[in-house]
Amino acid sequence: EQAVDPVAQAEAELHAAPRPAKIFTVTDQIGLLERRFAGRVAAVQTVDLSFQVPGKLVKLPVLESQQVKEGDLIASLDTTDYDRALREATINAEQAKRELDRLETLRERSVISQSTYDEQKNTYDLALEEQKEARQNLEYTSLKAPFDGIVSNRLIDNFTTVSVGTPVASAATSSSRIAAKPRPK
Repeated sequence: EQAVDPVAQAEAELHAAPRPAKIFTVTDQIGLLERRFAGRVAAVQTVDLSFQVPGKLVKLPVLESQQVKEGDLIASLDTTDYDRALREATINAEQAKRELDRLETLRERSVISQSTYDEQKNTYDLALEEQKEARQNLEYTSLKAPFDGIVSNRLIDNFTTVSVGTPVASAATSSSRIAAKPRPK
């Protein structure tokens, strides 16, 4: 028996007589309407996300093009100073309350004047406001997604010190509502 050379066999088949092929003509469907528009696709809502308090960025867990849900953590600051401020404000409010209670007893016995009591009442009210502000500032150290969307850009890196209003990331809506804006001619 004679061995068949596979390369020679493939070349022989290639150069053999051509086989018939079916040929079709492809045309547009009658009545098919085609429209073309020039424009730019943009998200309905895009926002630069920034902190309302300054600090050192310690966590930036999102990536560009990552889907986020409303309330998801985008970034967070070091809370050490804000924790301390809240503890201090809480201690001041408690101390002002104790002093107010003490002066109230003295006022009822007519040992102190009403104005002395009112002054301490104002001190206590201010201490409560400072405590609320310290608590709010602590909450501001977490930056959360304002809506369901996509993180379109990370604008800074971890461990960067940021000031109030410095954009950290950009987010865009990921809903099906997309606006096509005509391009200027």
